[in-house]
Parts: sequence; C-alpha cells; structure tokens
Amino acid sequence: MIEKLANILALGGAVTGSALVAANIGAAGIGYIMFLASSIASVYLLMRSSDAPTSLIYQNVFFVVINLVGIVRHFA
Repeated sequence: MIEKLANILALGGAVTGSALVAANIGAAGIGYIMFLASSIASVYLLMRSSDAPTSLIYQNVFFVVINLVGIVRHFA
C-alpha cells in the first residue's frame, strides 16, 4: 500500500510540479513542494530496491536538497 502511494507520488508529483513551475502562473512554490514530495518518494522507493543504482539514489537526494532551496527562496 505504501509503495503504491509512493509510486503515484513519485510520478504525479514530478509531472504536477514541473507543470506548475513551467506555467509561470504564480504557483511555483506549490510546484517546488510537489517536486520535493516526488523526490522524497523516489528516494524511499530506490532505497527499498535491492538493485537500484547508487547514482540514482544520490541524484534524488540532491533533488531533495535543491527543492528545499527552491522552497526557501520562493517563500522567503
């Protein structure tokens, strides 16, 4: 159940977040939050997988950090 929700959030958050940021309609902050949720879900799923490439885990951890920076800069 948790994995299914994480899969939905990983894909849906990335698609929704990118659309909101790209639309430039004043919803970029929500887009960054969706990107953050997507990155966290991806890290969770990758860490549960025994054959996930380490580079992909590091990439998504980096995305978590970058999304946090985006959120702070947007709402500050």
